[in-house]
Amino acid sequence: MGESEARARGASGREPAPEWRTCCASTLLALSAFAPLLPSGESAARWCLDGFKSGALQGVACLASVGLPFILGGMIAAASVRAPHGERAWTIRALRGGALLLHVQILVFASAWLREPLVIGRVALFGFALASFLAFGFQSEHARVRLADEAAAHRRWLTRWIAAILAPFAAWCRLQTIHGVRLGVGVDLVLLCALLLVFSAGRERIRVR
Repeated sequence: MGESEARARGASGREPAPEWRTCCASTLLALSAFAPLLPSGESAARWCLDGFKSGALQGVACLASVGLPFILGGMIAAASVRAPHGERAWTIRALRGGALLLHVQILVFASAWLREPLVIGRVALFGFALASFLAFGFQSEHARVRLADEAAAHRRWLTRWIAAILAPFAAWCRLQTIHGVRLGVGVDLVLLCALLLVFSAGRERIRVR
């Protein structure tokens, strides 16, 4: 049992409660890969499958872009299921790498649309992408040092950060419908799941401590 889990158990006299809220919200986020992102019915899972049919490189590119939010959902769900002897060794590294890739993808996406006059909030999206990318570089290192002996707290911090980046990005995508852009229910599911993760990870932290 890790130090953080041992302290939590000693404070309450029992094992920490399972992180079922985080697990449910992240599982729903992962399953949202099969929900349509466009009214025509294309889902992230379908795009990734078609990408692999065109070639391995294109398939990996689809996974690292369109499929990334849903992969992160699956990773968070797997990590939130507590191992018998504490946190899994891969959890922090995988979530930090996924969060960094998410920031890079949003920054590239925002840069590509920066000169498109019909896109609502394109400058705001670019500013958000750049500021959050720089903030993550500083805050993630600070969290790594501050939570070096608190693997569970570090994982919850990364979970909240990822969700707090996904939620405004999904909301920005939904904002484009003002100009007639049609989107599927998959975008709304990402937004909903991200908001649930922001609040559920916070509540789990209070309960564990």
